[in-house]
Amino acid sequence: MQVNGLTGETYSYSDVGNAIRYVASGLSRLGVQKGDIIGCISPNSHNYVFMVFAAMCNGAAVAVVNPSYTACELF
Repeated sequence: MQVNGLTGETYSYSDVGNAIRYVASGLSRLGVQKGDIIGCISPNSHNYVFMVFAAMCNGAAVAVVNPSYTACELF
């Protein structure tokens, strides 16, 4: 079980699996495929977990980007 520390909302393993499959499907529709590297700008949250595992399901890697970076630091 996963717990969202901000809201206290809980997710069962089934919920997590369904969310990962849903996000992986969306990434596929966006063209994300094996060997791609995607950037993830996200604070620590349940959504970050879903994104990382969904990317891995598609064979992609995730480059984590600190959400507090300014535009100048990103580029």
